[in-house]
Amino acid sequence: MMRIRYVLAIGLLWSSTALAAAADPGASAALAALTRDYGAHALQRDVYGQVSLGQVAGALPVRDRADLEREVAYADGVRARLSAVPVAGLTTEERLTAAVLRWQLDDTATALAGDAFVFPGPYGMSELNFVGTALAANPLQTKADEAAYLALVGSVGRQLDAMADRLRRQAAKGIFMPQAQVPRALKALVALRDQAAAWAKPARSASPAFAGQAAAETQAVLAALDRVSGVLGPDYLARAPVNAGLAQYPGGKAYYRQLVKSYTTMETTPEALAAIGREELTRNSRELASLADRLGITGGHAGLKHFVETDPGFFVKTPEELAARYQHCMDRIAPLLPAWFDPLPNAPYHTRRLDPALEPGMTYGYYEQPIPDRPEGEYRFNGSNLDKRSQFNACGLIFHELMPGHHLQVASQLENTALPSFRRTLNIGAYAEGWAEYASNLARDMKAYPDDRDLLGRLMMNAQIYSRLVVDVGLNYDGWTLAEAAKFLRENTFISEPEIESDLLRYGTDIPGQALSYGAGAVEIAAIRRDAEKQAGKDFDIRRFHREVIEHGPLPMAVLRAHVLGERAPVIAREVPRR
Repeated sequence: MMRIRYVLAIGLLWSSTALAAAADPGASAALAALTRDYGAHALQRDVYGQVSLGQVAGALPVRDRADLEREVAYADGVRARLSAVPVAGLTTEERLTAAVLRWQLDDTATALAGDAFVFPGPYGMSELNFVGTALAANPLQTKADEAAYLALVGSVGRQLDAMADRLRRQAAKGIFMPQAQVPRALKALVALRDQAAAWAKPARSASPAFAGQAAAETQAVLAALDRVSGVLGPDYLARAPVNAGLAQYPGGKAYYRQLVKSYTTMETTPEALAAIGREELTRNSRELASLADRLGITGGHAGLKHFVETDPGFFVKTPEELAARYQHCMDRIAPLLPAWFDPLPNAPYHTRRLDPALEPGMTYGYYEQPIPDRPEGEYRFNGSNLDKRSQFNACGLIFHELMPGHHLQVASQLENTALPSFRRTLNIGAYAEGWAEYASNLARDMKAYPDDRDLLGRLMMNAQIYSRLVVDVGLNYDGWTLAEAAKFLRENTFISEPEIESDLLRYGTDIPGQALSYGAGAVEIAAIRRDAEKQAGKDFDIRRFHREVIEHGPLPMAVLRAHVLGERAPVIAREVPRR
């Protein structure tokens, strides 16, 4: 398999000088002060993080160009302070903090570069869609709580106005979202409007004065929604291109190269990622062919696709039946978890249907992490069009979303109070999605796919994950048309036509580059495990390996590899007592 080349400064973690030196209290104090300052700044801009840590959420960042430029300048200042910290005097965990912080600071410029290419849509508006959850978590017990509520609602209007201004600036440069994305964006705005209508009447407040202020702020949000929708009128649609992807825009390919680094956390190229995707697809296709023989399915890819699209055993009639199917898979894997993971997070987990208004633009759904007001993880699933949506991948999907996937990783991260605050709420795409994919495939080793039909679903999910590496690059770098990308997905995956359309607009417009996280991260975590098994030999302990991958929170892939396999890597063999 092609290897991804690392150019990150691994010496920041483990240099020969660091090996020889004892921990330096001065260096530790300098890093602690720096991370406190940075953590407070980052948390102020992170509504998810505020709610996750039990804080009352305040205003959203505006995320206009001036705001993003200030963030880049701030990152430059923090980077200068970090460069002055003597890394040789830090402990292992502190070196991880320094490495993660360095990566975060370097990645700040990506958002500024993307200002010319960011469009509204069901996935790209996730921060705005979280506002209702953040407002519901506000206890509204003090004047400060009321001020925070009003600030958060008011900031939605300012972010929407920044969105409208961005769309106008893009249009002036001849940059428009694809025609098929316009109605999806408008539907996402309507769904946000439906949410916002409830903000005018906070349930917990009896103060007429505050209620009046909340109503006024909400009206301002509704007016801002109208301004964004107004930009996306008939004139916009008439000028919108048929095809999706960054490659069609001036500067789009250069920006995509930045996204590749941002979403994979590795020094690699679009060409290398597409090649890995094709190689993994070939390997996975061989496994699918062997499994089809065992199941008696003939006709190659077309026969497999027909099987999952027509077998009544893969369909459910109601959202409640779908939730029950997910629960059956979770009940199967739950007793197997302690043999593979130690410790396990304390937070419970379950499934819940999405807001139906959000479902038309989403292929599946998403994971919502525990928050103090709702201290359990949830997979918010798409319960629409069930007569047309085969659930062949139900077990593979729920293992990805809950246990041992996202919920195990995110809940463990939030419960680890030893981490600096910014690392407790940090999301790194290749780590988070890579872990969830690795974990769902790990369920094979755990014997959690005893039914070949469930294993078939997991292998078909792999086909989609590896196809994303090819198609995301194709749309955003190689200049594929939507028709070409759709043809590739039809020939290499097993998803429906509505899912193909949703995926392509997600990759090519909503969040280009994000789809790379799944395959690139999963392939690399599996490679790190193979190398760790060789290093430890017959005494390799899978629970210790998983502990080292999970207990330090999200890490860039190069940092994770150096931590697990480098000179100062923790011992993960059975005979060594637990630290």
